[in-house]
Amino acid sequence: MVASDMLQEPGPETGADVRARRCVTDMLEGNAVFKNINETLIAALATVQRPKFGTVGCADSRAPLEKVIGADVGESFTVRLSGNVLDASSIGTIEYGVGHLHIQMLVFFGHTGCGEVAAGQATLKKVVSGKIDESEIPERTALDRLVRRIYTNIKGNPKNIDSLDNAVMDNSKAEIAKLIKSSDIVGKALRDGKLTILLGMYDMRTGAVIDKGELGFVSARYKDKDGSVEFTGFAVS
Repeated sequence: MVASDMLQEPGPETGADVRARRCVTDMLEGNAVFKNINETLIAALATVQRPKFGTVGCADSRAPLEKVIGADVGESFTVRLSGNVLDASSIGTIEYGVGHLHIQMLVFFGHTGCGEVAAGQATLKKVVSGKIDESEIPERTALDRLVRRIYTNIKGNPKNIDSLDNAVMDNSKAEIAKLIKSSDIVGKALRDGKLTILLGMYDMRTGAVIDKGELGFVSARYKDKDGSVEFTGFAVS
């Protein structure tokens, strides 16, 4: 039996069918605009990509990285995932960008009001207040495990109990440190001076990327020979 033999005649149209058709129509209309605006770039990049930088950010629909930083087609090698929590697939994607596309700049972006980090912060508050023991944090679903990972990333700093913005930054710092330590490709590029890793913050209340103060850009680097990672302020201007 081939795939075509498995097709069935469409049944009565459902509400889900109507929603799907509207969604696809909107997508195709948007794609037509995209093709028209970017026709020259699309043709030039059809067989090769040379991104200027890599970006890593949350999957939040309100924080579309390329639009936030005004990146054109082909400029940003982008990874988006919930709460900036890296897994094997995303690390492999970053390694491809660094090792094969020779990206020299990798910029992580946290954002204000991050729901996943807020869930990790809520868990932290419950543990600190004694409402639950750390051993009781749920791990049944993948989302549970993501929240627990964020909790682990932020629990060491008392500021993170009350400051969500601070927790967002600490969570991303922890993920960057894990990336550097777990990936030979990324770690070597950083140590050899072939890669710079920055962390910044996007403010969804204003649409601005924050470049000054405690939430401004920070740079990740090896602290010493034992492989520990430190973050230092990065002067934009």
